[in-house]
Amino acid sequence: MPWCWSITTNRAGSRAPATSTRSPSSTTTPAGGSGRRFTDVRDGTGACATIFADYFSDLDWEFREVDVDPTNDGPDLQDIPDACVPSHVATGLVYGIQSDTRSLTNGCSPADFSAAAYLYDGMDGDLLNRIANPQIDAEVLEIKARAITERDVRAPFAVSDVGSVSNSDAIPQAADELETLEGVSAVVVVGETDGTIRLAGRSRDDRVHIGRAIEAVTDDIPMAEGGGHARMGGGKIPVEYMNGLGPSEGISRDEWPSGCSRRWAASADGPESRPFCSVGPNPRSW
Repeated sequence: MPWCWSITTNRAGSRAPATSTRSPSSTTTPAGGSGRRFTDVRDGTGACATIFADYFSDLDWEFREVDVDPTNDGPDLQDIPDACVPSHVATGLVYGIQSDTRSLTNGCSPADFSAAAYLYDGMDGDLLNRIANPQIDAEVLEIKARAITERDVRAPFAVSDVGSVSNSDAIPQAADELETLEGVSAVVVVGETDGTIRLAGRSRDDRVHIGRAIEAVTDDIPMAEGGGHARMGGGKIPVEYMNGLGPSEGISRDEWPSGCSRRWAASADGPESRPFCSVGPNPRSW
C-alpha cells in the first residue's frame, strides 16, 4: 500500500512530528495531530527522520545505491523500484537525525540510535560529508561575528539582532555559534530578510523550551509563525504587521529584540512561576 508523508509542526507539543497519510482513510489522531487521514506524533522521538526510517524498516524496503552528481539536475531514479530507499534518501534521513539531535547528543531517544544504525547500510558517506560540512560563504562568517558582537546577554539568556541579511540560513548558524559562549544556555538570533524578521533559537537550559518560547512570541501576530523542539526552534514575523502590536502605535523593528531580552531575563526568576515558554512580545501586553 503506497504511503505519502509530509512534515508538520506540532505547535502544542515538544516535537516536530511526521504526518503520514494513506488510503483507505484512518481517523487515528494521537497527541492532537492535525492529519486529515492519519497522524503519527511521537513526542519521545528526537527527529522526524527517525519516524520515516521506522516506516521504511517496517515495510522492509531495500536500499539502492544512487549516483548523485551535484553538478546535474539530480539523481537518476529511472531504474529504481518504487518500494526501496535510494541512497540519497537514506543519507538525507541520517543527516536529519544528526541535525535534530546534534549528532545524537541532545534530546534523542533509543529509537533515534536504532534508526541511524538501520540507515547506515544504505547511506552515502561522501554525500553525507558534503551535506554536513558545506563550504561557508563570507556572509555567514560575518553574520556569526555580528551575532557575537551585538549580543544582549541577561544571563543565562542571550538575544542578538544581526540586522539585514541576504542569506537567511546564516541566522540559525549564528544561533549555533552564539550558544557555545560561556555563561549562555539559551539564545535567539534575530535577522531580517525581504521584509520578514526571522528567528532562530537554541537552548541547553532545561527551564527553556525554545520552540514554545518562539511560538509564544509569534502566536498572536498576524501572518507570523514559530515553534520547534525543546532545544531548537525558529519562526518568522512580517515586519509590516509589527505596527499593530500593543495598545498604541505598536512596536518598532528596533525595539523588538530588546523587549525580548527584558522578558527573558524576568523569566529567570523561576521555571514554575514564570515559565519561559510564556515570555515574548505578546501583543496584548505591549
